[in-house]
Amino acid sequence: MIRYLAILFLLITYLFPSNDMSIQDIPIQESGRIKPIDTFARNNLLSFYGKRTLKHENLSAMKWLIMLFTNTDSVFNKDAFNIDNPEIVYTLDLNWENNYHKYNYREIVEGIKSQQEYFTNLSLKSEGELTSKEIDFIDIYKKIIIFDELSRSLTCLLPAIRIEDSKIAKALNIDQGEIVSYHFFIRNIQEFKILLKDFIDKDKDQWTESDMSLSSLMLILQQIEQDSFSKKLKIIPPDPYD
Repeated sequence: MIRYLAILFLLITYLFPSNDMSIQDIPIQESGRIKPIDTFARNNLLSFYGKRTLKHENLSAMKWLIMLFTNTDSVFNKDAFNIDNPEIVYTLDLNWENNYHKYNYREIVEGIKSQQEYFTNLSLKSEGELTSKEIDFIDIYKKIIIFDELSRSLTCLLPAIRIEDSKIAKALNIDQGEIVSYHFFIRNIQEFKILLKDFIDKDKDQWTESDMSLSSLMLILQQIEQDSFSKKLKIIPPDPYD
């Protein structure tokens, strides 16, 4: 968690060099308006939870959002969704008496998976055909998508790729075993291209251990690249000419 906070701090320092800047002050564009990221955090938590803080977890909206951005595992188990419609709760196989109708991301996703055909059929209906119950179902489905989108907003910056192979580490000018980010590969794309050139020209039966490691790296990078669908977080950079 400390390492992830350091990443966010470095991001702030890079984008906004002013000494008066803090995480809460990062300008965000939301619904066509520019606002501090702290407001963005409170607005999103309000839409999920019904309040601007997770009181039962003693978490501010900003701390909750940082946990989400850094994919801290426990955030997916925190009861951050308010569902006060018993029909939805029972359909998703949730406990109506659980934490004052508050539920976490993982249990709701499991409930949605168990009703995948139902949600697929809902998506085929026009807005005018939906009942009030179905509108509530679509609403919770959309909230889960937004939550997922938020959690993937900064995956390109998170250290998630361990370089175990000594040849690859040397080519990238890092220590063997070092953990780097997707952004690291983008910044070192020329060195990575050299590795890929030899790799692509080889048949699979000629692969060395380094080639197998490189293949695994490519798979991880492709998985992280899929997070590019996430466009919920829109940071406003400083004027480059200011």
